[in-house]
Amino acid sequence: MEGNSAHASSYSTIQPTAAAEDASLTQLSPPTSPWAARKVLVFCLLSFVYFLTWCYVGLLAPFFPEEANKFGINESETGLIFGVYSLVAFLASFIYGSFLLPKIGPYFVLFFGLFLNGGAVLIFGYLNLLPKGQMFAVFCLVTRGISALGGSACETAVMVILIQEFRDNLTTVIGMLELFTGLGFTLGPFAGGALYSLGGFRLPLLVTGGLLLSALPMVWLFLPRTDFIESENKKGKRVWKEALGIPGVIVLCVAMFVGIISISFLDPTLQPHAEKFGLNSTGVGLVFLVYSVTYMASTPIVGRILEKQNWKRFFLVIGFFVSSVCTLFFGPAPFLPSFIPRRKVWVLMLSVGIAGAANALYYVPIMPELLACCYERGMKKDVYTDSMASGLFTAFSNLGGFVGAFVGGILVDHLRFEWTSTIIAGLVFLMSIALAIFFSCFRRKKSVQRRSSDPERKRLIDDKNKNGHDVNKSQHIVSI
Repeated sequence: MEGNSAHASSYSTIQPTAAAEDASLTQLSPPTSPWAARKVLVFCLLSFVYFLTWCYVGLLAPFFPEEANKFGINESETGLIFGVYSLVAFLASFIYGSFLLPKIGPYFVLFFGLFLNGGAVLIFGYLNLLPKGQMFAVFCLVTRGISALGGSACETAVMVILIQEFRDNLTTVIGMLELFTGLGFTLGPFAGGALYSLGGFRLPLLVTGGLLLSALPMVWLFLPRTDFIESENKKGKRVWKEALGIPGVIVLCVAMFVGIISISFLDPTLQPHAEKFGLNSTGVGLVFLVYSVTYMASTPIVGRILEKQNWKRFFLVIGFFVSSVCTLFFGPAPFLPSFIPRRKVWVLMLSVGIAGAANALYYVPIMPELLACCYERGMKKDVYTDSMASGLFTAFSNLGGFVGAFVGGILVDHLRFEWTSTIIAGLVFLMSIALAIFFSCFRRKKSVQRRSSDPERKRLIDDKNKNGHDVNKSQHIVSI
């Protein structure tokens, strides 16, 4: 009896039960829907953070130039206060992407960024208590720079978390995320002007800073925390060196830079140009609103299409080409035929609206295409690669924002808006041609994935279990 029981016991340890076998096969089955309840919560929370971050970027536009003038700050210094955000964010993105994100993980970088950005915005609201003159300008510059450190931390961390949570649905997710970017661009200036009318200089900054800080407990409670263990101290540097040696990564970074220039040059230049059309500040705001609405409406659609069809490279080329044509009509360009209407509001509105949709065509696929270039060269799908890609994405976006506004203002002073928009259109058109040539010369390698049939997978599991191997090991072998 004892021998039989011992035999039965040993047999039970070797032979898998029906439940264990079913569990093994279940684990080998395709994953469930990416839009589980937890991931929906993660996406909503990160979208809220992204929206608030971009809201603050445009919050000051309706009222700060007037306030700065009261404190004796000239237009050049005011422009520097606006531009320092993008410049600091550009530099900080490399630090976050190469060092902090792989070291401590995106969760803590996001928490740090929210605290820094929210605190700096609140402090900015009390700077009107300072005396007039250069002290006010210096404190505005420093506070705005600190806010940029926090904002860029939020941007890079959000992108890394989304890559890791939605790696197989990245184009759809980025398309939806960019909807909140456009919403922030749209509502930021509107909310800033409305709150300024209600409560003066301090109210819009206190509200925005308070909302940023209110996201801290939500991040702490609801965002999943992942432990990142750095096994190699110098791996992060190697990843950046390897990525920057990939031609596709360099080309896409330049494309991001040029693409942001194509719209950021309008920030300091559109308002004086629109006065020739008889538009007041409300009319100028409406022009930007048209761009934001078409961009917001297009990004989810583009993301969904790219989820179904592998047209990322095609959309990149077409997006830059259409954007270049639309930019020619902003002025319009002096060399266009005489039958093209001049200084007509509807021409400006139509061209800006189409440009918003065109920009969605190239902005949404840049990040997935950048990651695809890295994976093709054998880079791993880990936090180092994700952090590097997010750092590059954020850095060159902000660099384009700074250069576009700065150079756009200089060109308009010397060449007028019509020729400035023509030069920008030419730059965007050259980017379209460069992308078309590059994608033609460097075609994507087709990967072949081999999958075993279900009976074969079941047979291998049974064989491994009978030999005394662990079920998890057999699953790993079968999946390979």
